[in-house]
Amino acid sequence: MGWQWRRSLLACWVCFLCTGAGIASAQMFQPDGPYTDPASQLVLPETLGGMPRISAYNYESRRPGLGVSFKYVVRSPMIFADVYVFNGGRPVIPEGIADPAVIGMFDSAVGEIRAMGEMGRYENVQLIGSDSIPLGDTPGARRVLRARFSYTLAEGGVYSHVYGLAVRNHFVKLRFTYRQDQSAEAVPVLGAVLQDLGRIVGENLQ
Repeated sequence: MGWQWRRSLLACWVCFLCTGAGIASAQMFQPDGPYTDPASQLVLPETLGGMPRISAYNYESRRPGLGVSFKYVVRSPMIFADVYVFNGGRPVIPEGIADPAVIGMFDSAVGEIRAMGEMGRYENVQLIGSDSIPLGDTPGARRVLRARFSYTLAEGGVYSHVYGLAVRNHFVKLRFTYRQDQSAEAVPVLGAVLQDLGRIVGENLQ
């Protein structure tokens, strides 16, 4: 059952990429240590919330504007976290979460999950809620847009959260996905991931 879960979640992650940035147009690479994105100067660590980075993709070299992505995974509980840094071809993106460009990026990410349901890749897709929250509990932490989904794979239920904001003329998007029956173990990891993401977008802007 564990391998079936991993295979199913990985397959859906690949399908998600295909509806978004397009994995076929990405160049996979393996950073040696923390990776500094040349365009945004954001530093993506080797681990995020205790989750090790297993791969990175460069979309920018083949499709300008799509940036880079980084995948973090733990096996038990089974969790996938994907961070995307891109500008969509925009030279200026107001920082934060209020600008229409940021809201449009976030709405597009939400729409990609709904599209997976329409394609039949996910079943019983439900939007649990949409709001904004601070990235961690550090005073002055940046706020991030959040949408929480539930859906069903062949092996059972999954929760998937999408987060988005803009910093340094770039969109930053996080998708965090885990099994519903492992929520007790996954939720603390999610808190640590958000805390680390807050450090990334905050410390790099000091």
